[in-house]
Amino acid sequence: MKKIATIDSFCDTEEKIKILMETITKLKDNGVDVMCISPNFLTLPESVIKKCDYVFYTKDNPILKWPVKSAVIWKTKFTDRGLIKMNYFTDDYHWAALYQVKKINQIALTFDYDIFYHVSYDLIVDDNVLNAINNNVVDTFYRFERAPDKRISLHFMCFSRNLI
Repeated sequence: MKKIATIDSFCDTEEKIKILMETITKLKDNGVDVMCISPNFLTLPESVIKKCDYVFYTKDNPILKWPVKSAVIWKTKFTDRGLIKMNYFTDDYHWAALYQVKKINQIALTFDYDIFYHVSYDLIVDDNVLNAINNNVVDTFYRFERAPDKRISLHFMCFSRNLI
């Protein structure tokens, strides 16, 4: 089975680059080819480029800002004086990330692979990930803690060619 991991990256710090390189190395060590995508204003280091099988830069990776689009975070608090709702608007990195996932998998489908793993650059490659890779698991979503902030996210998805 020919396998490829598609990695979306927005690696704008040395720490993120280091985590990306660790993820790529672990995938490559387990027989998985690697395709990485990055916005063109964030050039990946030569060491990362050489480790990947494919690297793509896109100029159409919008990080939308208010008032065009934004992510909203809110908190509601009940007080003795009534309900208080606080809103916080932030740049919509979620849309940019979703767009990268869509774009890199469209590109990957043009290559001859049987299994496609979509991962984020900061996936923790643990025994669950290695088990899925070694057992050719497909058409499954895994829920993982992200490094380094430990938020829960769908950062490991396994697809057969027919599903994507």
